[in-house]
Amino acid sequence: MVDPFYNSYISPLDNLVGSPAIGSSKELQTSQILKEGPNSFQNTLKKFLQAQPNTSLDENSTSQKPSAGCHPVKPFNCNSDKAVKESRENIQKAIKSTIQNITNADTPGYRRILPYLDSNGNPIIDETPGKLEKTDWHLDLAIAGDGKGFKLANGQYTRDGRFKFDNKGRMVTVDKEIPLEVCYKDGAPVDWSMKELNIDFNGKVTDKLNGKELGYLEVNLKPKGKVMQHYVEQSNVNLPIEFMGLSQKNNLLTLTNNLFTTGIRLNNEAVQILLRNL
Repeated sequence: MVDPFYNSYISPLDNLVGSPAIGSSKELQTSQILKEGPNSFQNTLKKFLQAQPNTSLDENSTSQKPSAGCHPVKPFNCNSDKAVKESRENIQKAIKSTIQNITNADTPGYRRILPYLDSNGNPIIDETPGKLEKTDWHLDLAIAGDGKGFKLANGQYTRDGRFKFDNKGRMVTVDKEIPLEVCYKDGAPVDWSMKELNIDFNGKVTDKLNGKELGYLEVNLKPKGKVMQHYVEQSNVNLPIEFMGLSQKNNLLTLTNNLFTTGIRLNNEAVQILLRNL
């Protein structure tokens, strides 16, 4: 089973078979080369040339003569190395993204990077929400639905809703202790250690005991999105799929490198022999 990123990342290899005569042929396409492997590349080229009209092949011939009414078929496109290099770089990007997904599989709120490229050649983020896990900590928050998440003091947003209070009385992230942006009611600070704090769907903070409004969290929510207290959003990474995709991408990268090596060798040796008697 081929990873769905195949068509997005490998398409530049279609230019590897260079001349219009060969490149437009259904008998010799990149997908076939990749399917059969680089060791059968030469046989594939032979079959293609033998199928061409007004073409004769004699590997023992020392001359290259086109048949009457036939234009000589050019060797591989000189841009083939550029095409393979582009494909190699794209595959390496996909591998890097997959490794990042695997590394962050246990990071709450993390959104996996899809194995596709946008129009600018950048990976696309999977916006599928992660599973919500209930907790007992009153400063654990999750975003149910879409939205950038909670705004931090450094201007960034996070969907990792694990928070705590530091020794300065601020509500901060669990990992790097970055303060959360909070608009306090009347400028009065909030005692975040109070387990009686209630944080509603919009991020408004109130005291459960007296219903007093204390402030609200700066949070980016899209329509139907809401804040869930006592919950943490898990990542949307599926590890078995990521590991399978990583293996496929590594195999494809190896095959691409082998294909490039084979193409160069054929360009310098085998192709010239095959075309001598055209």
